[in-house]
Amino acid sequence: LKWCVVLIGLYVVCNPNNQQRLHWGGGGEGQTLLSKLSSMPFQYFCDPSKKEVLFPTLIVACLDNETNKAAIEEDLNPELLACFLREKMRAVESGGEG
Repeated sequence: LKWCVVLIGLYVVCNPNNQQRLHWGGGGEGQTLLSKLSSMPFQYFCDPSKKEVLFPTLIVACLDNETNKAAIEEDLNPELLACFLREKMRAVESGGEG
């Protein structure tokens, strides 16, 4: 699962068309891929090693994409992603790896 999440992040980074493809499959009862990512098991939002995988993918899925931002906000608090980014920026500024 880890590498699938990483691959999705690489697929959508800086690519608006691919970001929009995260909405495919949502008709009827099906969840979109974006919805599945934003509602991953609880451990992906708590365990630091799992956050290192999921959060960057969610961030690049939303980068400059208001539709994806709104969709993700339905499932999770965007402040989680903002805190993750702030922590990474602080680590880089202090000479850590981030």
